[in-house]
Amino acid sequence: MLVVSKARKAAAQASYQQGERKNFIRNGDMAIAQRSTQSITASGGFAYGACDGWKIYMGSAAAVDASQDAESPDAFNNSLKLDITTADTSVAAGDIAYIEQRFEGLNLQSINKGDAQAKALTVSFYVRSPVTGVHIVEALDLDNSNRSSSQSYTIASADTWEYHSVTFPPDTTGALDDDNAASFKIQFWLIAGSTYSGGGSLNTSWGTTTNTRAVGQVNVLGDASDNFYLTGVQMELGNTATDFQYESHTENLTRCQRYFQSLAANAYTYTPEYNNYPRFFVNFPVTMRAAPTITLPTTFAGASTVDNCTGYYNSTSVAATYPSVIATAEL
Repeated sequence: MLVVSKARKAAAQASYQQGERKNFIRNGDMAIAQRSTQSITASGGFAYGACDGWKIYMGSAAAVDASQDAESPDAFNNSLKLDITTADTSVAAGDIAYIEQRFEGLNLQSINKGDAQAKALTVSFYVRSPVTGVHIVEALDLDNSNRSSSQSYTIASADTWEYHSVTFPPDTTGALDDDNAASFKIQFWLIAGSTYSGGGSLNTSWGTTTNTRAVGQVNVLGDASDNFYLTGVQMELGNTATDFQYESHTENLTRCQRYFQSLAANAYTYTPEYNNYPRFFVNFPVTMRAAPTITLPTTFAGASTVDNCTGYYNSTSVAATYPSVIATAEL
């Protein structure tokens, strides 16, 4: 009988992880942008940016335009750009803004959160910030009272691409739900009033204290002439950052289409009338996370049953062309 040591078994598991998909982040290289430029207004709340998978929260006097941009470090072709269109020059206590990505619980069971075998997570990324000083990355557990851990990195040179990594310790409290709902998120802080930063020491362990979540965070949104860029984001198991794991365009797009699809004419077909209405069948190329919310073109006058594989639409008016249909099942 062959006996395999724990060290060799761990090494084999690590090798398997590296050979398969080690990066939990989707679209970390910002290559997929099914949306166009997204304007995010002052105190506008959540909005998805132009790059798939990346959501922006704006809860301050600032406003930004989000877009996919060619400005990028070596080995990358794209970044998520935030063009500050309205500055927040006087940070109030409740001001908050950040870039985030959310994860289904079923995709994060391997981190073993909430038990004795919980694993550390390392997040690495390339960032170009207009402001030097301390910036905060936070991991947040949405299933267990918003337990969070925050780590800092320091920008040395403004308007310069820098590579950084942070590590979040294992959390033996609070298992993540094994389902398709939002269970966890990573967020890059842009601004933090004293409600989130005035509590003393940064909460680098796991806890639920609000005013230590972003201690030291500089105001990235203080000048309307500035831009902020992010790309090459990777979240992986362990305490050490490794090289960014690139994906083929097809694989990257497929992962993004689980949450958002812009379906062109060749994605749906016209069938003969049904109960006096023309009918359109939409064939989703990827099974979506949940039954999607459908945005119909104005040339389609009505809609009926939708599920996460195929939707059909009854229309009282039909245009000569087939415009796009938007399907959204975002977290």
